[in-house]
Amino acid sequence: MNDPHPVSAPAQGAHEAAASPSISPSVSRPWLAALFFLVATVFMTWPLAVAPGDQYTGRQDFYLNLWILDWVAQAVTTPGLEIFHSEQIFFPVGVGLETQPLSLVQTIPAIPLTLAFGPMVAFNLLALFGFWFAGWVASLWVTSLTGDHVAGLLGGSLFTFSVYHYTYLPQMGMAMIGFLPLFMLADLAFTRRPTMGRAICSGMALAVVGMGAWYYGIIAGITAAALSGRRVIGALREKQPKRLRSEGVFWLACLATMAPVVLRMLPAYTGDTNPSGETEYAGMGFVMDHLKATQATMGIWSFAGIVGLVFACLGCRPFRARWGLVLMALGYFALSAGSTLSVGDTDVGMPYAWLQHLPVVSTVRYPDRFFILAQLALAALAGFGLARLRVRWRLKPAVLGLILLLPLAEVWPGPLPSVPDTGSIPVPESSAGDEGAVVTVPTTYRNLDGEVLYHQTHHGRAVAGGYVTRRDRQLTNRISRTETLGVFAERRPLTLPKKLPKKLAESGVSWVYVQRSQWVDGAPTDPLSIKGPFALGAATYLRQRYFPRYKASRVLADDAPLWEAALDEALGEPVATGPRFALYKVTAP
Repeated sequence: MNDPHPVSAPAQGAHEAAASPSISPSVSRPWLAALFFLVATVFMTWPLAVAPGDQYTGRQDFYLNLWILDWVAQAVTTPGLEIFHSEQIFFPVGVGLETQPLSLVQTIPAIPLTLAFGPMVAFNLLALFGFWFAGWVASLWVTSLTGDHVAGLLGGSLFTFSVYHYTYLPQMGMAMIGFLPLFMLADLAFTRRPTMGRAICSGMALAVVGMGAWYYGIIAGITAAALSGRRVIGALREKQPKRLRSEGVFWLACLATMAPVVLRMLPAYTGDTNPSGETEYAGMGFVMDHLKATQATMGIWSFAGIVGLVFACLGCRPFRARWGLVLMALGYFALSAGSTLSVGDTDVGMPYAWLQHLPVVSTVRYPDRFFILAQLALAALAGFGLARLRVRWRLKPAVLGLILLLPLAEVWPGPLPSVPDTGSIPVPESSAGDEGAVVTVPTTYRNLDGEVLYHQTHHGRAVAGGYVTRRDRQLTNRISRTETLGVFAERRPLTLPKKLPKKLAESGVSWVYVQRSQWVDGAPTDPLSIKGPFALGAATYLRQRYFPRYKASRVLADDAPLWEAALDEALGEPVATGPRFALYKVTAP
């Protein structure tokens, strides 16, 4: 019963589980797993399923992803538009979107939803699908490894309802973690029986990971290279050229699937104008102080989950059959720690200290993203742990049901809080003959104008600001130095020229919008912490990641009155005002 393919050694533990007549040795009942995660997703994200039109976060990345959904829908359905270049933001220059995380494998299938119901509903439905899909596919993978469908349910729950998933929920690409176990499932099938068809499916699955989120593509690529390397070594030892050819087909299928997108994006990462911004190297530790500027103090046990760690420890035996998963969990945790791992008052150097300098890997930016594959490995080990208990103790269905509820109870965030809609600025929709742009102040045309992007999806007019990942710094400088828009580049207004209305009208600007305050307030002033087991880690993370302090990077309260006074003199009284805005119409004399 030995597995002939050395790379699938972790899967040999399935034979131990299958030795018991009470455990099915096959990937059985996938429809029951799908139903389980459908119900669990509705509960764990309530009330998202019944109110998908509500807004549940005020993060800049959330607004950016709403704009991306809207833009991709426009670009695909409107003749003459180029999906990788937009004139709708950073007016009047426009901007290339080669480095923007367009997440095409999510945004293109969501076009009908975006056009019919708007980007808010499309985003929330994608979030619901992401939880369900990640749990279901991870459960299939764990079941394939363990031979136990109940163990698969536990592994899928630990993976999809992890604190990590909730942490990145406002980011469409990062939240679609289900493509990772999809690749692992396809790769496991290819490893066990390396046919050409399975090689193609596995390679395409790896490409889908990368096109869903480039960060995950890089992370999964490291695992794929290791797995492929072991298969190649095994084929060379056994002198099986057919398996070597199938390995080549695997990588060819991956590259061919990604080529249309990669070749279009490649020029943005080469040459003299590299748009990459500063890389942020803050990682995780046993105590993750100030993780991503959220001022959180969190034990790693709360981030990974007590239930997952306990069952994963049980699943580590026999170690000879599990060493691959253990290495995967420890290796990716080490990378997620960043350059140094803080243990008490001691900083320990970590592998990411040198890995971060590699040209491609450095684009991950936040090393905590490596943790997602550590979470996936822990989910598989936990599945083995539950399968082992079932063999030894022959657990009754009631006990198994309780075990499956434990990871849900540990991280249940409670009902997601909705926030006020930010799309109610009374700028008329763009129409034929009246398509003038909108300028928002205070601004320095920097990279944190998420609300501006979302407002643009409502009024359809070009905006002078924007939010583009790794934008070229020269872009904002070009806008700031233009004769007309340069007057808005200062944080506080200088003396506005008397001919400003005429110049704005000639340059194509019809509206000037003053933002009086943040649309969504920052996090509570008191630092939040998790001090022990079952402390609802996801709830704390939701509060901090959904309403983060670093969003309040611009002080508006002091600047807005100065801009209003200057614009009152230059453009006249505002045509509309509200607690958070003042709107001016540009009328040429």
